Amino acid sequence: MTTITRILFCVFFVLTAQALAEENPDQPSQANTNQQPPNVILIYIDDLGFGDLGCFGCQDIPTPNIDRLAAEGVQCTASYITNPPCCPSRCSMIMGQYGQRFGKYGMSRGLPIPEDRPTLPKFLANNGYTTGQIGKWDIGTKQQGPLQVGFNQVAKTPPKKKYTKQEIAKLPKAVKQRVTKKSGSKYFCINEAGETVWLTDYDGDSMVDYVGRHKEEPFFLYWSPEAVHSPSIEAPERLMARTTATGKRRKLAGAIVSVDDQVGKLIKALEKHGLRENTLVIFTSDNGANGGEGGSSAPYTGGKGIGTQKEGWVRVPTIFSMPGTIPRGKTYEGLIANFDFYSTIAALTGQPIPRHCDGVDLLPFLTGENTGDAHEYLYWLNNEPGDAVRRHLIAARWKDWRLYKKYEKDPWQLFDLKLDPKEERNVAADHPEVVTQMAAKHSTWATTLAPLAQIPEIEEGALKSTPGHGWASLNDVVATEQVKPTKNEVAYSMLGFRNTLVFYTFEEQKVVLKILIDNQDQSFPLSCDLYQFAPTTTEQNLKNWINNQHSDAIFPEVPQPIFTKKLPKGFCKVTASEEIRAHDNPGPVPGKFTEFKVQYSVKARNVGKNIKIPTFTDSAKVFVQTK
Repeated sequence: MTTITRILFCVFFVLTAQALAEENPDQPSQANTNQQPPNVILIYIDDLGFGDLGCFGCQDIPTPNIDRLAAEGVQCTASYITNPPCCPSRCSMIMGQYGQRFGKYGMSRGLPIPEDRPTLPKFLANNGYTTGQIGKWDIGTKQQGPLQVGFNQVAKTPPKKKYTKQEIAKLPKAVKQRVTKKSGSKYFCINEAGETVWLTDYDGDSMVDYVGRHKEEPFFLYWSPEAVHSPSIEAPERLMARTTATGKRRKLAGAIVSVDDQVGKLIKALEKHGLRENTLVIFTSDNGANGGEGGSSAPYTGGKGIGTQKEGWVRVPTIFSMPGTIPRGKTYEGLIANFDFYSTIAALTGQPIPRHCDGVDLLPFLTGENTGDAHEYLYWLNNEPGDAVRRHLIAARWKDWRLYKKYEKDPWQLFDLKLDPKEERNVAADHPEVVTQMAAKHSTWATTLAPLAQIPEIEEGALKSTPGHGWASLNDVVATEQVKPTKNEVAYSMLGFRNTLVFYTFEEQKVVLKILIDNQDQSFPLSCDLYQFAPTTTEQNLKNWINNQHSDAIFPEVPQPIFTKKLPKGFCKVTASEEIRAHDNPGPVPGKFTEFKVQYSVKARNVGKNIKIPTFTDSAKVFVQTK
């Protein structure tokens, strides 16, 4: 075949494929089978109500970009959060299972997510995906940050705007009280250029940046903005003026408009890089509307804060959009839950769904290959004894029926959501057989759950969000140079993926400090373990010990005479007067060793009668090799 013939054949193939796609716009395209694995973007809005989007019937808040996602995908009108609100919703989603599977029966903020099964980002990272997170976290313990549970990169938290006294004096009363109490803004931040910007807008720019940097590789991006969580009182007039909302709802409307703007930025970025048809975008909310902000659950009732036993607290707007794979402009009315996202994404990427998942692959239901409900039943069991009373909920969904009660001692109430979406008429007495059947199913499901788990006490030095601009990563520093310590020098070693620094000094010849760097922002330091060395330990013993560390164990067992004992964890506190900064250097040079100067202090506590470690403050030279 000549070169000209090949060109003509390729042109014919492309034009034919395009014509077929235009003729059958609702059918999945087969022309991209040789593309890289599909990308996934999960947008998880905070407190967005079922009735707050144009594509779900909202009339006073324009959301053209989110509406476009729906027009180029499938709207799910019976999408549920089985572990409301905030924290449990996110934990359930990222684990792909009911939160009760790991003992979470309410808010339980600070309860760890399991480490014996992969999170969604860890699963994808293990299968060749780069994974990024932007915005709110609120998952697991303080030591289970996004970088610790599977994300490769996390957008740093920009500094919040601080209002001057003159600015505060000009603010409306409600805003003035808020910013005075919180010592700063919730939704205005400072960008890298020093400009004051709306936080949601800043997040949108971060999404565009992430897509552009990873366009050549399969990626998973999770955007979970602060928006539209209360209070939205700082919403600028430029956003509110684009809506027809009135009263307190006008502030919320402005916040929602900004969310829509970021979806528009994202779509444009995907189209710019030719990724729109190879990217699944899932848009949803962590729980239902906040009535106190004027949020809408229409046509249902209830929501966050007020009416948490009602449908509006747990039914959320959800959209799946992937032109060419998922049909355009369709509606799916079957029962689904947020833990289905994990299973659906796994199936989309060609991987088996992990055994721990409660979810199902939704793609056959979204494409119309399967009909009916993805789940015959869905269940709720929010009965943590210490949780807020308003959040107690025991419930089940089956077909058009909703069965619920607040406490175990209460009688069941039954509602037909098709005939009575506002749940105004309890028909339990009219349909005792439905109550019996659904209650029995709920009881059987409850026997499969883990017992109520206790929130652990987290030691000092817990992980915190990384302040600043740009992205944090565990892989910024990859190697170190062994340096002979002197009085004011400390050598250190990186222990594999644990991102652990080992500092040691021979002046006292007694201690090794293990410092975990916070999200690789070079913020120094967070926590330490202290080791007491045997008197016979030599410098070479110690170097050999550090060089033999393995990434699958922080400090494996080592023979004497390296150390006499590992002291109780958390007995010391490490602080720093400043971040690690380049010393006599313009900055780290890729592939080169850079000298940093560090100031630190160690204070012993609860050490024991026979162990005497002095409190000391010192500075150290650290040599780091960067990528």
